[in-house]
Amino acid sequence: MEKEQIREYREYAWKYFEAHAEHRLRTFSFYIIFATLLIGAFATLIGNNGLQKSQFLFPFSLVFLSFIFWKFEERTRMLVKNAEEALKYLDEISLDDKDSVLALFNNDDLRTRSLPKWPLTIGHFSYSRVFRWVYVFFSVLGCIGISVCLFTT
Repeated sequence: MEKEQIREYREYAWKYFEAHAEHRLRTFSFYIIFATLLIGAFATLIGNNGLQKSQFLFPFSLVFLSFIFWKFEERTRMLVKNAEEALKYLDEISLDDKDSVLALFNNDDLRTRSLPKWPLTIGHFSYSRVFRWVYVFFSVLGCIGISVCLFTT
């Protein structure tokens, strides 16, 4: 491949990566806002009207929302990984050994692969891992809310 063609491909892959990585973070931010609003509405209703069985829809919505956004996250993560693989390939065919420090995605993979995942306080946390923990946390919170609504009223 010619240098000009590699440069064009790199620019294309980088724009693809950038668009999907940004979309991933925006979607997660929207999820956090929406989940917080659901929890706030649920708490306000309980505070104003007391606990009622029909209010289970709020925590159920939180569980459903967590599942849907988790699936969005999985898809967007695949799109980001596609761009990373393209950029790794372009680095591989265009960089010499002396320029290997510029192979950022490959270098990141090498470094993070060797990091421990446990214990939680010092383990390596990728975006995917953090997002999954948040989705699970809010899902568990929603399940607790559903249980409280249905079994204590």
